[in-house]
Amino acid sequence: MGCTDKVIDFFGKISSKTCHHKSPHLIVKNIKIKIIIIVQTHRYIDENESLFPHLSIHHSVGVVHFQHTLSKSQSPRVEFSNMDHQTVQSGCSDGSKILPISNTQDNGMPDANLQLSFPELVEVYIKDSTGISSVADPLLSLYDQMPTCCPKIEELQFGGDPTLTNFPNNFSSISTTLKRFVASLIGKQTVKFPSHPSLAQLELFGDETTTEIVIDDNVLLPNLNETVFGVVVNENHLQTISNFTAKSFPALRLLYLLLPFSIPPIHLNLDLPSLYSLFVPQTDLTTQNTIIHFNDTKGPVVFTGVEYDSTVYPFLNGYPPNVEYIDFRMTSINNIPPVVIPSSATSINLTGCPITLPIDFNTVLQNTTGNLELIFFGNGSNPSLVGPLSQETALCRLKGLQLEGTGVTSIPDCFWCYQNEPTVRFAVPASVVFPVGFTCPITFTSTNLVTVFKKAIIKGKNLGWGANVGGNTLVPIVPNEQLQATINGVATDGPPQNISIQFSNDYPAYTYPFKVMEAGFNVTTTTATQEPNHITITITFSTVNTNILHFVSINGKFATIAVINNVPGASQFGFTPTLSTGTYNVTIFNAYYSVTVPNVQYIQSYPIVNNIISDSIILNGSIIQLEVHQSPFKIVNSQYNYSVCSITEFTTTRISCKVESPISSGLATFNITVDGYSILKQYTIQSAQQQCESETNHCANNGVCTPDGICDCNANQGGYYNNCSKRMHIIVLITIFKLSYPFATSGQVNDQNTTQRSISLFGDFGPNALTNSSVRINNTMNCIINQLESTQFTIQCQLESSPTIYGPASVQLNVDGLLFDSKTYLIRFIKPSTGGKMDKEICEESTQYCFGHGTCDDNGICQCQSGFNPVDNCLTKFVDNSSYIPNPESPSTNISVDGVEFGFDILAIQEIGLDNEIVKELLTNSWISNITTNSTFTDAVYQLVISNTSILADTQVTVNITFSTQSRSITFGNQQLLINPNSIKLAVSINGWEYSSNVATLRVVLKTTTNNQQSIEYDCKETNVDSFSYDDYGTLQYLRVLKDNVQFNGRFIDFALADGRTTYSQTLLINQTSINDEELVAMIGITLPQCQSCVLDPDFTPLLVVNDKDGDCSSTDNNKWKIIVGSVVGGIILVSIITTTTVYIKKKIVFKKHNKKLEMKLNLQRL
Repeated sequence: MGCTDKVIDFFGKISSKTCHHKSPHLIVKNIKIKIIIIVQTHRYIDENESLFPHLSIHHSVGVVHFQHTLSKSQSPRVEFSNMDHQTVQSGCSDGSKILPISNTQDNGMPDANLQLSFPELVEVYIKDSTGISSVADPLLSLYDQMPTCCPKIEELQFGGDPTLTNFPNNFSSISTTLKRFVASLIGKQTVKFPSHPSLAQLELFGDETTTEIVIDDNVLLPNLNETVFGVVVNENHLQTISNFTAKSFPALRLLYLLLPFSIPPIHLNLDLPSLYSLFVPQTDLTTQNTIIHFNDTKGPVVFTGVEYDSTVYPFLNGYPPNVEYIDFRMTSINNIPPVVIPSSATSINLTGCPITLPIDFNTVLQNTTGNLELIFFGNGSNPSLVGPLSQETALCRLKGLQLEGTGVTSIPDCFWCYQNEPTVRFAVPASVVFPVGFTCPITFTSTNLVTVFKKAIIKGKNLGWGANVGGNTLVPIVPNEQLQATINGVATDGPPQNISIQFSNDYPAYTYPFKVMEAGFNVTTTTATQEPNHITITITFSTVNTNILHFVSINGKFATIAVINNVPGASQFGFTPTLSTGTYNVTIFNAYYSVTVPNVQYIQSYPIVNNIISDSIILNGSIIQLEVHQSPFKIVNSQYNYSVCSITEFTTTRISCKVESPISSGLATFNITVDGYSILKQYTIQSAQQQCESETNHCANNGVCTPDGICDCNANQGGYYNNCSKRMHIIVLITIFKLSYPFATSGQVNDQNTTQRSISLFGDFGPNALTNSSVRINNTMNCIINQLESTQFTIQCQLESSPTIYGPASVQLNVDGLLFDSKTYLIRFIKPSTGGKMDKEICEESTQYCFGHGTCDDNGICQCQSGFNPVDNCLTKFVDNSSYIPNPESPSTNISVDGVEFGFDILAIQEIGLDNEIVKELLTNSWISNITTNSTFTDAVYQLVISNTSILADTQVTVNITFSTQSRSITFGNQQLLINPNSIKLAVSINGWEYSSNVATLRVVLKTTTNNQQSIEYDCKETNVDSFSYDDYGTLQYLRVLKDNVQFNGRFIDFALADGRTTYSQTLLINQTSINDEELVAMIGITLPQCQSCVLDPDFTPLLVVNDKDGDCSSTDNNKWKIIVGSVVGGIILVSIITTTTVYIKKKIVFKKHNKKLEMKLNLQRL
């Protein structure tokens, strides 16, 4: 059954079409469509061909194809007024084809004000419309409406549309869905490249009127991958083409040129690092002679110039630096200029080119390393290439040489030398044959070889293309000229040895003797040590040839003593003592090989200045004492003037000197030199002159202070007295402390429960006003100093905003240009409560309902029955059967419960430097004790014995251990602490420590024994018990140790007393080491800020668990018990151990130790 439908085409025609299918014609809505407008005239670009030979223009089902042939008298019209923009009536369709339109009707001119809207349109093809005589409005163009009419457009082709006059205006506004654009512009003298953010393919052409192709500086095509441009007519009047730059074309990989022959040739400049392929073809229009300049471009890798119609070589200014393939087959090129071919090139095809000799192969092939194949033959041969090539030895660097079809009469000897090898490397005319009586002339630059790890370079002539024979491997670096040889049997140590090397697997006669010696070496260790008047660098080798001289340099400076000692496997070299403590790059080398060892540590161990002692005011004759190794020295002040200080005392530990001339106040620099090694030590001094100026206000401005600190009044202005003033002045002497300001010993956050912005710091901040001072917290937050409320010993400051990072914080000071950075944390910010609740169910699951001795509240915290320990989630219970017997020899703490003991020792007190290094260490191994005991209370006091010769002889260390069977309440700082019955309290007091700098801190080191791994089995469920647990800020909070039927619990509190004030103190696990498969020794460090009076006050508590004799989980006796032991040691300020009995009703607990070996090392040598 047929049908007849009306169809509206783009030119306003109404046509009819008879349908032959059974169903009525359908109206298609909301589908992607392609529109092709074709006006048949002479050809510019055929719709069925693509200018990219590897691409094809497709026509798929669903293309709405409007086609009409017009005579010159007909006027095309566009009539859209009767069409719904979502409806395309395409005539009759059988479901798989678009049938052509056969009948049309002229309906007159369309509405010139018509606004087009094609929301689903993806492709538009407009073919050449030269035959059109008139349009409704020549000023209007479909191109102008593309940015608004077609939001899904993907491809545009405008072929010779005369209304495309304002291109490329508004091109960048076309939808970002656009991927391909083709335009053939008519009658445009200037063709400009457009900009577009997403365009991937661009074909842009002018005609015979085009004289320039312009790429403005602001052109940007960031996603353009392929482009074709030029003119598509026989006559080329182009004069200039703008430069192609990476700025405009950052992603361009394929460039296809359609530039017909022109006089003079067109110059094209390319600077395209992304360019991979460049095509310069001969089209059906004409051939090309474009001269291409590659500038700094990296590409192309592939250059195709087939039938390039110019005798001028396109690479006169240099090849593309990364080019691999060059194809000039059948072009007019008649010579190869002396331009170096890049080493990346693998093939140059010059088949059929009228090239003649001579060619400067030495220049052309100087970078060739055996990758390049040079081709001169082909279908049409190359008879112009005539003459001998036997002397062109540069050709021996090639991978292959193809000369069939040429007039070449000879080739270099290297090709005849190895012609019987399986690899075919050359092809020659039939007239070129193997020379009669030929002998391969192989020569060597030297037969003395030095290998580096069995590898050496052999240089010479006619060495071949490599071999692998007799255990030796030859790999060409430059064929026939340089081979890398891997030689078998070379001794690592010894004089040159005779070894024969064969240069071809197929020519045994090519075997020659060489003398070979190994020069490579392997360095095992490199150390730097301080010696009198020189630094010794010691090198140990695992392999080295002692027959070769070796040398050493540090950061480019050579050793001043070539060899101090040279023994098998090691060498020592001397350097002048100019290095300071640090890490250096040490280079070990010989004439053939070098190794640089990075980060070699050098430490200058002396001279060391421990302390400087002087009068508070420095006058002529003042004595300055330096606790230092013996050395002559002089003082240099901050103004760089010198003062002589004559030595009055000279011992191994102290130097005293007398100031012989006046010295200015300020930061004095002491330069101490011993055995050629120097150290600078700075010390703030105050001169009598400065004291005078300060105390007399510059002699009341009526005189001047002399270097001796006396006011010299202006005599000619009258009689002044009392320091040139009529009134008396009170002189206030300022005491200079041993430690240079500034330093802070403690601090506090005053508004901890609100904004946490108000900060108080305590220490010594210098005698001057704090107007030239600043405070930072954690190196990130500025704290503004309140000048009115701050003093020399207290700073009150306000943060600019509340903290956002919580936990302990450090303090940085800048007072009068002097810096302080607290090594330890001085204050702590508390994270505000969010009000959220912990999951009660998680508590019940993780603690097994508080181990049957309590309940989980809504916050996920166990609320224990009376007598059970909430620290262990009600697992343990306090008991009263512990005992403590003090040790009269040392404050080692041992607590016993039913014969089970737990204890710890105080090992040392350490001064820690800025880089966490141990600056000083006081071993706590000698004590005097005083012990008193009654029925309920034990008090043991220990005083550390320190040698009089120690630099810390003035330091006092006291330990007080107390034990009570009754509970106690202890006031420590600003907190009240409850000590449970049967607990040990340990108080450690350190007074008068002399610090090395104002950034040094203290650490008290404790030792105890823990288990490798421990767990309990409760109600037949195993639960691990961690030996250590930490708070949210990384501070050690609890220590638990399980032993037989006892669990020892200890708690570490995070504050201490520094100079009478509460300060933050952090407890850290220093290290652990295995005793056996089950136990570890743990080293715990309690940190303190810099303080003159430092107090720690810890306590300890044991917990006992009643144990029955049945450990079978299958038992139904709910009254059976198992024993568990836990231990927590409390550090920082307060550590308490409490003995507790734990009872597990109707449940079973099994204590387990896991035999897990820990591969950890503990260095106890200093302890």
